[in-house]
Amino acid sequence: MLAGKFFVFLTVSLTSCLGLLAFFEAKLVQEEGLVLFNTYSVLLLLWELKKYNLPGALPPQLVKLPHLQVVDFAYNYLSGTIPREWASMQLTSITLLVNRLSGEIPKELGNITTLTYLSLEANQISGIIPPDLGKLINLQTLMLSSNRFTGNLPVSFSGLINLTDLINDNNFSGTIPIFIQNWKKLERLEMHATGLEGPIPSNIYLLNNLVEL
Repeated sequence: MLAGKFFVFLTVSLTSCLGLLAFFEAKLVQEEGLVLFNTYSVLLLLWELKKYNLPGALPPQLVKLPHLQVVDFAYNYLSGTIPREWASMQLTSITLLVNRLSGEIPKELGNITTLTYLSLEANQISGIIPPDLGKLINLQTLMLSSNRFTGNLPVSFSGLINLTDLINDNNFSGTIPIFIQNWKKLERLEMHATGLEGPIPSNIYLLNNLVEL
């Protein structure tokens, strides 16, 4: 029997999500003995299935890959909702732009405090932005454009002090929040056609790193 664990860095492409998960659970016989490839013996960090025109829904079964850090399903035809199950993962990046996702953002996503990049652009996601997303203290890039969000930007967003990029055009209401003064690392702020009303907060001068507005 081989001792220890096999750690493999994989970029997944052109492969059935469920099929690959089944592979990880398959038993492979080698000369040295029987090796069981499961979620503990394979270190899968990056799951990339972008620009393949994939139909179907996002797989909740990704939770079976506890070491997964990056999920990229951009530019497909995926529909349905964002799986709540993903909230138990230690993801650093979720990219879902240009699909056909609907429903609301699960508030449970606020539990993924390891997240630094979240892109939900160009879908059909609706409802209010969950205040729980304000718990994503490590978030650097947040892209919400071209969806159907309504309501106000949550006051809890004042805690997103590591934001460097915020891109957002939706059907929000209310005024441009004064708490943007807290985003002192912000370099790009795009809020055209958001539905938010002016004036631009006078404290925007505190954003010394801002290069694109």
